[in-house]
Amino acid sequence: MSFCPMKAIKVSESDNLLVALQNLATGETIETKRGNITVRKPVSAKHKIAANNICIGEKAFMYGVLVGEAIRPILKGEMITTDNLIHRSSEYHNNQKRENWEPPNTQNWEQKTFLGYQRSDGGVGTANYWLVVPMVFCENGNVEVLRRSMTKALGFDQRSQYENFADELAKAYQQGDSPAAVQLPQENTNRPSPIFPNI
Repeated sequence: MSFCPMKAIKVSESDNLLVALQNLATGETIETKRGNITVRKPVSAKHKIAANNICIGEKAFMYGVLVGEAIRPILKGEMITTDNLIHRSSEYHNNQKRENWEPPNTQNWEQKTFLGYQRSDGGVGTANYWLVVPMVFCENGNVEVLRRSMTKALGFDQRSQYENFADELAKAYQQGDSPAAVQLPQENTNRPSPIFPNI
């Protein structure tokens, strides 16, 4: 039996856009739960395809969220571009829904310990690791802006060893010194945050 790789994926059931998982040729068929879709023009991997006909002014959804609005009719199987869709997003709001939560029985772990720290209110904390995976390439710039903003807010916005090295090389050149004497400084990767002592 030959293996037939998936050609495109619908991330959320509420989406009307698909993500191509491979390069698709004109006339190629994408099988979905709601019927087949015929690719109208060549589509490169990772590009978006209309899962159904989208009228002018109709909203486009991907990952279960609003991502755009059609500025011209988009046919089922047509690639999404900046010529047929403009960016749209939903208004931001806090989730006000409250859940009734009962803590689990922790009796079996009462004598266990872990590597954490004591908070001033008597509680405890652990390390948090954030892994941000952009689902589309155009979000890489936004992720980098967030990273720089968080780094600066937490007091980690110190210059890298390479920036300091470049400065020292420039000074050596201006002063007529030999750049060979300039050493790459060691980078301190464990700088404590001046705001949060446990970071």
